[in-house]
Amino acid sequence: MSTEGGKRGKRKREARLKQRDNVLEKEYASISFMKRPSSGRPATPHRHFDSSYEGRETGGASFGADDSSPTSQCGQVVHRHANGLCIVTAGDLIREACRKSSSSSGDASTSVIIKQFDFKIKPVEGQSVGSKRRKMMGKKTKKKGSDVGGGESSSGLVRPSDILATAELSCGTSVELKCCVLGTLLEINTRLIDKPSFLLSDPLLDGYLGVVMPRGPFPLPTRDTSIADG
Repeated sequence: MSTEGGKRGKRKREARLKQRDNVLEKEYASISFMKRPSSGRPATPHRHFDSSYEGRETGGASFGADDSSPTSQCGQVVHRHANGLCIVTAGDLIREACRKSSSSSGDASTSVIIKQFDFKIKPVEGQSVGSKRRKMMGKKTKKKGSDVGGGESSSGLVRPSDILATAELSCGTSVELKCCVLGTLLEINTRLIDKPSFLLSDPLLDGYLGVVMPRGPFPLPTRDTSIADG
């Protein structure tokens, strides 16, 4: 009896994991992540986070840009903290957009700046990095695989392709910044509303966009490749 019960339990766990994996594959169908190598320099992101990834569309273009966009040669960057949280950034998208717009204008003396920055999604009231971590610590016995597709409330849920924020440049170009991660949006960097210049001066740290608690593994094991040095 106990052996048969153990087999049934195993089949149920495998079914839940398969359901979760199917949901995750669907959600991340348009994006893959390449691990960014460490620069080895002090005060760079690798000193603060477990790993960093650049998002790319499955067709090869950088995530958050199309081939006709001035930002098509670079992608958003997501840092993964050792505690499991994901810090979503603009990467070099906006820097590259400003550089290319300045070059195309033919006037090297004209500097393209961020004219306006707006968040399109805000965290659900009561959600915060601290409160989420406390809840996680209190749920150590939660069954694995129930994070996605298990009937949980989708309150605060964001998806990789959701637009987290937009930046309007002085040249008229608008850059859309995606959430990149499936999970719960815990925090947005409200300092960017008054000081969007952080997106140019320090986009990977002080200029981060938001913090997401991922649902399921991030990145997906089959969608994690490395960017070669050089």
